[in-house]
Amino acid sequence: MENYSKYLKLLLLSAIELLHGGSKTRHLDENFWRLKKLEYFFHLRPIEFTCASIGWPIEFGNEETGYCLREQLDVLSSQVEFARMNIAKLLNCRNQDIYFSLGTTSSLRDVLDQLQLTDFNTFKYDCITTTDEYGSMTRTVESNGGILKPVKADDDLLTRIEQNISSNTRLVLVSHITHDTCKLLPVHEISELIRRVNEKREKEKKIYFIVDAAQSVGQIPVDIEKINPDALVSCGHKWLRGRTISGFFYIDPEIGLQHLLYSSPYAIPPDIRFKLSQKIGKGPSRSFFNSVEEAIIDHDGLGNTSEIVHLSKCLNEYSQLGWNNIFSRIKYLGEHLVDRLSENPCVEILMQKNNAPGMYMLKVTGVHSKKISETLAQYKINVTYKSEEKGFRVSLSPFNTIEEIYALDRAIKDIARSLTR
Repeated sequence: MENYSKYLKLLLLSAIELLHGGSKTRHLDENFWRLKKLEYFFHLRPIEFTCASIGWPIEFGNEETGYCLREQLDVLSSQVEFARMNIAKLLNCRNQDIYFSLGTTSSLRDVLDQLQLTDFNTFKYDCITTTDEYGSMTRTVESNGGILKPVKADDDLLTRIEQNISSNTRLVLVSHITHDTCKLLPVHEISELIRRVNEKREKEKKIYFIVDAAQSVGQIPVDIEKINPDALVSCGHKWLRGRTISGFFYIDPEIGLQHLLYSSPYAIPPDIRFKLSQKIGKGPSRSFFNSVEEAIIDHDGLGNTSEIVHLSKCLNEYSQLGWNNIFSRIKYLGEHLVDRLSENPCVEILMQKNNAPGMYMLKVTGVHSKKISETLAQYKINVTYKSEEKGFRVSLSPFNTIEEIYALDRAIKDIARSLTR
């Protein structure tokens, strides 16, 4: 009854704010976001500063198995295409250039399969990347035949990339936002650099540029047209609040797909799926379609379609909230976090020159970061421990509140006092 009364009170306050206000200041409205958190994450008890650990509790189909009834295939197809449309709109690209996969790493694997950088004559190629890339991403490049040439992601990143380009360089892979330093990298400038280099190279020696946007899509605006990558890989289970195995990627239409992908029957838009099956032909492990209609409703399996449908519903909710409100809210919370914790003598904020607006690496003076992370969990505050050298990460979703930031500050002070006595 108490929770119900609280819910009604928040609803009333939010309605009053809406009458007075305007959506231009929606990101400042604590009552509105607190209400949304109650609405979307009513089951959530701890304070979450991890982003990837909780998905939107939107139900669809048989939640126990993750699969949906065959009779719902037409609904599934339309929901998947709705997700494709919303992602394309968010990234500023065409619907037909968005493909689904199991995650960011599998997206990279799918893209590398399309690029076919190795053949019978060339088994290895150089890949310039940074020292801050996610481990599974660099391992995927190595398993594809890439020889890693990591450079430090500092102020001289562009110069370091240019100096490391050789005749054997075929790939540059960088994160838009690094996962363990929270740094926003100049992907547009890197893209321009590679374009200039490619103008002087033979077409067969083209350098491809892939952006890992797992930590940026949903946290900041991501514009394919401005970045102009050959491919961009991401996932739905972090800042978009989807479930795991809800990955997606963009690939330049000039590259296109050379063969079918199998992570989901709806990974590829139906018209492209039909054309590819006609081009490649029948095979023991391949789907073959006689028409676009057959490609729309494929009975071979459902794969991660349930997760993509769930992502579609998450994207719909975010769209209704307004992406500008989402981005402004995350930035607003980040500024409050920095202001508040800067006054805490126990806390060291490992700020980058170009720090992401909603991610911060922290350390507590005199206390191991792993111990801090574990003890914060006892306060029902969840953060992401990275390493003793890099500290622990706080990721701010739009559904966090100023009150929760203050709770984090108080908990850190309490823990620091008790562990440094």
